[in-house]
Amino acid sequence: MASTIIEVSKATGISKYTLRFWVKKGLFPLLERDKNGVNYFSQKDIEWASWIECLREMEMSIEDIKTYERLAFQGIKTAKQRKQMLQNQQNIVQTKIQKLELSMQKLSSKIQIYERMIKTGIDELNPSGKGYDFQIKQKNS
Repeated sequence: MASTIIEVSKATGISKYTLRFWVKKGLFPLLERDKNGVNYFSQKDIEWASWIECLREMEMSIEDIKTYERLAFQGIKTAKQRKQMLQNQQNIVQTKIQKLELSMQKLSSKIQIYERMIKTGIDELNPSGKGYDFQIKQKNS
């Protein structure tokens, strides 16, 4: 059964504006249209939309997604290339995760300082305050 953009948006949580943008960018080459120009998504199109959303969340470019899709249409002979594209994206995501983990550690450290400040009433992070400790700021920033 075919679904309209509004139905796909409700089912997937992807905005209709985003879906229309992806359609305009050519990411749904098999999309059916009626005589009024209304797009209809098959179940495979809906699954593809969810995969596009995942790839975009990983910050894969529209152009790279189009390349991936073009390769997919060529069949098994491009499986190694598609796998390599996903491995490259996986490496990018892993680097981002490592950076986010470091940011999380820094946030946790700052929160501990604020908890101590609230307990003691001494503002260790105010450069103009008497409790300011440059070493604490340096170690935990």
